[in-house]
Amino acid sequence: MLRFAVLTALGLSSSLASAYTITASGEAPIIYYGEEGLELPVEGLASFSLLDSKVVGFSFTWDGMTWNSAVCNCLAPYGVLEEIDLLFGAGELRWNFLEGLFTFSREAGPWDIQAASEEGHGTERQATGAFRSFSHSVEVPESSSGSLLLLGLLGLFFTTRRHA
Repeated sequence: MLRFAVLTALGLSSSLASAYTITASGEAPIIYYGEEGLELPVEGLASFSLLDSKVVGFSFTWDGMTWNSAVCNCLAPYGVLEEIDLLFGAGELRWNFLEGLFTFSREAGPWDIQAASEEGHGTERQATGAFRSFSHSVEVPESSSGSLLLLGLLGLFFTTRRHA
């Protein structure tokens, strides 16, 4: 029983230590330069707000269509914002800050659009998504929180064991 309590407490403390929350807001013009039979370039505007790693405001207007909801898969281990990945309708907007890349994908009728800000495969950049405005913060829990939780669970275990 003691082994179970210790393993449970260690598991909880390690999962708490790796948890973080992101608060961010941004507005970015999106420009697509690709070759998909559209009248190019196609321009759009994305704006979003994240609170506690959840999307609380989103709008993306592109090629005469507008999306108002998204899900965020954001990465910020150790308190450093590495990536914001917004999934909307049938598409995705991703800013990878470590690699300095922006990628954009969307189903567009009978074809799929996939574009990146990088140069490669003999083509120039296919899309830009530079921020007009952007701010963010990352909250990482104190490292002592896990230790306190562990001590509390062990204390609870020994207290209930004495009274049994």
